[in-house]
Amino acid sequence: MLSPYKADEENLSLHLDKTAEAIYFDQSQKCLTFLESLNTPFILILSSKTDDIPYVEIMQECSKLEVIHNIIVFSSYGTIEEMSSTINNGAYDLIIGDNCFEQIITAINSIEEQNTISNKSNLLNNADHSLFLNILNNLKITTNCTELQSISSKYSNWHENEEKSLSSSKILIVEDEEIYLSFLRDMILPISPHSIFTVNNGTDAKKIIEQEKPSIILLDLFLPDIEGIEVLKFIKQVSPLSQVIIVTAFDLLDTAADVLKLGIFDYIRKPVLKKQLLNNINKAIYAYKALFLNHKTIHYFLSEKLTRAEKYILLELCIHQKSNLNKPAQLEDLFLFFPTLRDKNIPKTIVFPKYIRRQNIEDFVSSYI
Repeated sequence: MLSPYKADEENLSLHLDKTAEAIYFDQSQKCLTFLESLNTPFILILSSKTDDIPYVEIMQECSKLEVIHNIIVFSSYGTIEEMSSTINNGAYDLIIGDNCFEQIITAINSIEEQNTISNKSNLLNNADHSLFLNILNNLKITTNCTELQSISSKYSNWHENEEKSLSSSKILIVEDEEIYLSFLRDMILPISPHSIFTVNNGTDAKKIIEQEKPSIILLDLFLPDIEGIEVLKFIKQVSPLSQVIIVTAFDLLDTAADVLKLGIFDYIRKPVLKKQLLNNINKAIYAYKALFLNHKTIHYFLSEKLTRAEKYILLELCIHQKSNLNKPAQLEDLFLFFPTLRDKNIPKTIVFPKYIRRQNIEDFVSSYI
C-alpha cells in the first residue's frame, strides 16, 4: 500500500486476511523502487492523495516496469470522469468513499480469482501484433527490396479496398423509452449512409448484436428485461470489435468501474446534445474502422492474401525486428501466417534461435504442412 496517511495502513490491516502479507509505504519513490526490484507481481493499493508524486504519474511509472502489477486506487471522492481516466490509465479499479476498505478487499479477491495478474513475458505468449502492423504500414518507405516492395503494394491495394467496404456502418440503438429511441434515431439519420437498428430491450438487442455485429452500439444501462451491463458483457463476447457508447439519464458512479473495465468507447448523459452525439459517433466509427482493419490484417491478410514465398520473406523480417527488440520468435508468429499449424502436434515448449533465416523458417513449416 502507498498512502501518506497512517490511518489507511491501520484500516487495511484490520480488513486483510491474516494470511495476507502487506507492505506499507508513505513515500512514492521508495514504493516505486521496491516495485522495480520485484520479479513477481504484486497488488498495489494506491491512495489518490499521494503528496510527493501525483498518483497518475505513479501509475504511469508502474506501466514501464518489467513486471505488471494490478493497481487499485482509492479516494474519498471522485467523479465518473476521474474514474474513467484512472481505469484508462491502467488501474484495475477506482474505489470511492470514506469507508472503502471492504470494497478494496473485494477487489483484491476479484483479482486473485480471475488470475488477472501477469507479467510481460506471459503476455508475449501472443504474437506482437502491433509490430507486424507497423512493419506492413512502413514497408513502402523503409525498404528498397523488390520482394518487400511487392508485398507492400499488395497490402496497400488490399487495405484500400477494405477501407472502401467500410464506407457505411451498422448502428444499433438500445433504449427502453420509445420517445427517446425515436429521438436518437432521428438525430443519427442525417449522417447517412448507415444502417440503423433500434430495439427497446436487452433480449432483442442480443439478437441484433449476434446477427449483425454492429459497428456502433448506443446502449442504455437500464433496460426492462436485462441489465445493460449484461448486454455489454454479451457484446464483448459476441462482437468484440463493436464500439459501445453508453447513453443514460442516471449517474454511472456506482457501476462505472465495472462498465469501464469491460471496455466502452464513451458515455453520454441525457439529455443528449445532437452535436455531442454525432461527434462521438463519428469518432467511434473511425476507431471501429481502424480496429477492424488491424484485426483483419492480422487474422486474414497475413494468412490468406500472401503467397507462401511472401510469407517466408515477411516472417524473416518480422523475426529479425523482434530480435533487435530482444523479443524471441514464437510459435504464435508462425500461426498468424500458417493457421493450420495450430492443429499440428508441435511441442509448445519449442524455442527458436535468436537469429533465424528464411530457409530455416521454410524448412520448419514444410515439415508440418
